[in-house]
Amino acid sequence: VLSKGGVNSGDVFILTKPLGTGTLLAADMRYKASHFWIKEAIQSMLIPNKNASEILVSSGATACTDITGFGLAGHLLEMLESRNAEAEIDLNLVPALPGAIECLSNGITSSLHRDNALAMTSISNTESFNNNSRLQLLFDPQTSGGLLASVKSDGAEHCLRELLQAGYAGARIIGSVGSTGTEKPAIILK
Repeated sequence: VLSKGGVNSGDVFILTKPLGTGTLLAADMRYKASHFWIKEAIQSMLIPNKNASEILVSSGATACTDITGFGLAGHLLEMLESRNAEAEIDLNLVPALPGAIECLSNGITSSLHRDNALAMTSISNTESFNNNSRLQLLFDPQTSGGLLASVKSDGAEHCLRELLQAGYAGARIIGSVGSTGTEKPAIILK
């Protein structure tokens, strides 16, 4: 069993599935989603996290959580809390389901999105991304989302290869743990 709170400075964050189910399902309810987008979202939701969790454990993951209703930002902040750590996240590396960015660009969000966006106060460098819909992806609540794990940097590439070979085609390294023991947990966007 992995807890949320074991992140260490220098660890690398791996996300096992792309994001966007919240905005895509909201778009579908408004008849603004393509069949292909919804098909891809459902396919992603059907991929179980069991094999990914086993790969992460065998790769020496230090912390892990699933991405659900609080979105990536909310769950990442939970991981950072126990160590008052800072996460450096490359927004361009955060994977998105087909159509998710387009839906967010059109202002289509789920009912939980606004509350999730309150996490913006814990994110630095947002002004560089204000016109980038990928920023809103961080607050998108997920249904049957993937796992977010911190892995020691020397094992991260191997872990990612294992995930990709096991069928987690959307798995990506999205950033790393910066400092620990800071005044409060924070996300720094790159």
